[in-house]
Amino acid sequence: MARIIAFEPRSGRATMRSAPLYNFRLSLTKRLELLRENKTRPTLPSSQQYRARAEECRFEAETFRDPKARAQMLQLAANYEQKAMQAEKSERARDYSNQVF
Repeated sequence: MARIIAFEPRSGRATMRSAPLYNFRLSLTKRLELLRENKTRPTLPSSQQYRARAEECRFEAETFRDPKARAQMLQLAANYEQKAMQAEKSERARDYSNQVF
């Protein structure tokens, strides 16, 4: 069962509750915005998020039979790896600038 945002019309407040996936009271965009606001778990650094996406793309590419689709998915994985390296460089620079000497 998925966590869905239900909007209470009388109070004007959004609340989290367990509900079926087919809750169409709010648009998908609004529900996603509300879910992002109610984050409870810590987020990973951007570089790790990009590396995870790259790994997912490589895993998916293995399941494709079409060589063109596989190549596109592997290219997407390479793009995510490149973004991960850029984010890691940025994170290191930010960490270095925050150090007290």
